[in-house]
Amino acid sequence: RPEKTTVAPKAMLAFIAKLEALLRESELPVYDMVEQKGVWRTIMLRSFQSTKSMMALLMVSSSDADDAQVRAELKRVVDAVWEDEYDGIALKSFSVLFFDGVSTPDPNTPCELLRGDACIYDELNGIKYAVSPQAFFQVNSRAAEVLFAKVREWAVGGLQSPTVLLDVCCGTGTIGLSMSKEVDHVVGVDLSESAIVDARKNAEANGISNAKFIASAAEDVMGGFLSRFQRDDDVKAIQGEGVAEARELLLAANSSTVAIVDPPRSGLHRR
Repeated sequence: RPEKTTVAPKAMLAFIAKLEALLRESELPVYDMVEQKGVWRTIMLRSFQSTKSMMALLMVSSSDADDAQVRAELKRVVDAVWEDEYDGIALKSFSVLFFDGVSTPDPNTPCELLRGDACIYDELNGIKYAVSPQAFFQVNSRAAEVLFAKVREWAVGGLQSPTVLLDVCCGTGTIGLSMSKEVDHVVGVDLSESAIVDARKNAEANGISNAKFIASAAEDVMGGFLSRFQRDDDVKAIQGEGVAEARELLLAANSSTVAIVDPPRSGLHRR
């Protein structure tokens, strides 16, 4: 039961209790993963104490229901949860992701904003980050600040030569941007296009000009980066917006390169 979860903030638990009651009232069924039938699948929440804001992303399956009925129920749910505050936290964004597959959606599967803002914001170590519904972001902000400080100490502490920092699986750019003052250049790579959009916005909003971000699978670009693009084939083989600028940074730096990897649960690909 959600209310027995000790690590979840009270705001989330209050929201979940209200949402659960609303979905129990619905004529549309909860999704059954065994039968692969139903509508209501999962809810993902983000809650940031620094900005007193919360975001919801509801995943639904619409293959077994009338689209108009699903839309009407979504409106009923959003209307009911929107105006309330939850333990002092305001719901600022509510999106839906339609997915009829068996497993989990691709990270670039588009979601639809139903109410509020496309992003909410958190602040870590003096840097303000915009976070969209499907972008990865640390779930414990205060622990993340401690983690980033230790990573900074290990990765770039005491370096004397100009340095290029490769932030691999960078998400919204949190690790790379937090170290941007200690290095000459930051190059971030992530598969999620929405996360890279957030990372670029975050760099611009915080006045960080030495960071470039690439939307691509890390295994598709890292070989070329680590070889410093010594062959023309390396350049031609790499796809993704931001690659050309990143290449120029690496070629011009005449520097050491430090890579930080924050992969998903599945870990690093063999490539």
